[in-house]
Amino acid sequence: MDEFEVNFDTLQDIPPLRRNDEIPQVRISASGRVALNKAMTERMEGRWDVCVRTSPDYRFLVFLMDETPNIHFSEKSAYVTHRELAGLLQAEEIELPAVYIMKWNEAHRAWVGRCQELPEPPSVEQLVRSSKGRGGRKAR
Repeated sequence: MDEFEVNFDTLQDIPPLRRNDEIPQVRISASGRVALNKAMTERMEGRWDVCVRTSPDYRFLVFLMDETPNIHFSEKSAYVTHRELAGLLQAEEIELPAVYIMKWNEAHRAWVGRCQELPEPPSVEQLVRSSKGRGGRKAR
């Protein structure tokens, strides 16, 4: 009898451990330093001039690779200083440094990152459920 009672036939592999330097990221500091990590730099494949845009709430940062560039990253250190962007993030109460995990979107030929400092927005189902629970009974 197995003292742990583990069914070894049902064991599953855990996902491989990924270090942060293997995940493409963009970090924006309070001083306005917009820095690409090593993984993002490698995926940019020598492109230092990029069109960078954000969603209105700054939740998403997008590098549009086929659009007219508006940012030039340093080739040596893979960063650019953009104090105005840092100020806009702070005005929206986004805690700095803000970290955007970047993923490639082939349909738009863009790197799209979601800010890790912001919680995931609620799903429509959650919003509908929470609105049903509010208000109480109507007066007659």
